Amino acid sequence: MEKSCLFLPKISSYIDNELSERERLEVETHLDGCRECRKELEKMKAVDELISALPEIEPRHGFDSEFARKLEDLETPERTFQAFFKSQWRYALASAAALLIGIGCILYNYMPSKAPSVYEMQLAANLELLQDLEIIENLDLLEHMDELQVLGNI
Repeated sequence: MEKSCLFLPKISSYIDNELSERERLEVETHLDGCRECRKELEKMKAVDELISALPEIEPRHGFDSEFARKLEDLETPERTFQAFFKSQWRYALASAAALLIGIGCILYNYMPSKAPSVYEMQLAANLELLQDLEIIENLDLLEHMDELQVLGNI
């Protein structure tokens, strides 16, 4: 595979006289020693000659105003909006929206409920104590349990 010369991009600018005097001298010096760039220069000069040989084409009368009107019609937001929704994109957008709504509904149903408040967490921590509250209220009975057992056996 042949390595491209770094001066190749400057050849077109050289032909069109777009280089500074210093750059022009660099390219001319380079052309003396680089076969690849000389070939490219010859090809570009041949293309320039062919283009120069083409006849000039004059636009018909009113071309400028007609072109400007057509360009303005393309830039009208209403027409662009209508053209967008008349195309098949509306079907793709509708499908994507339905898919997103469906995924959102599924995710919403599987999401955990809201986090418990601090009060609810304290209540849950003390739930065992609340369950034992009945026993604590009847502590008097528990203190006399031995006596009640004896009476129950009689």
